Amino acid sequence: MANIIHMQTEDVHQLAQHISWTASTLWDRVNETRHAAYRMDWNGPASEEYIRAVEACCQKLFTLLDELDHLGVRTHREGDQWETGASRLGE
Repeated sequence: MANIIHMQTEDVHQLAQHISWTASTLWDRVNETRHAAYRMDWNGPASEEYIRAVEACCQKLFTLLDELDHLGVRTHREGDQWETGASRLGE
């Protein structure tokens, strides 16, 4: 018995769009937080350590958000490939 596979490409494209929007929105929030930390009126050894910790955390988040954005692109591409394959089957 053959396995039947199925994809609602419209749903997949909506998910891809949502993933990309989420990555972009979160990127902006992380960047705003990072800039706010740099603008604090606080000087001294503890503040420098704090800024380094914020920067390290933000860099990790930026890396993860890049990965999330790439997943959004990949998700959209997958939907496109399904549509292309389905159109070829209909020829």
